[in-house]
Amino acid sequence: MFDFQNYLWKLAAFSIISILLFVGCAAENEDSSSSSSSSFNIGGTVTGLSGVLIIQNNSEDDTVVEQTGSEDV
Repeated sequence: MFDFQNYLWKLAAFSIISILLFVGCAAENEDSSSSSSSSFNIGGTVTGLSGVLIIQNNSEDDTVVEQTGSEDV
């Protein structure tokens, strides 16, 4: 004989576990994307410089350009 009440409890438990797994995986994906970093080069030409140009990367890694010309940072 089919036990409808037992079926509903199993369905409810399966639904709750599925939702918790889905929410847990979604939160994990959000955290991992923010921790990745990229590395790239920036280049350019400075003309008409009569002083010093300082290029800063987030208040770190100062690059000083003291003359007119090309510089890869």
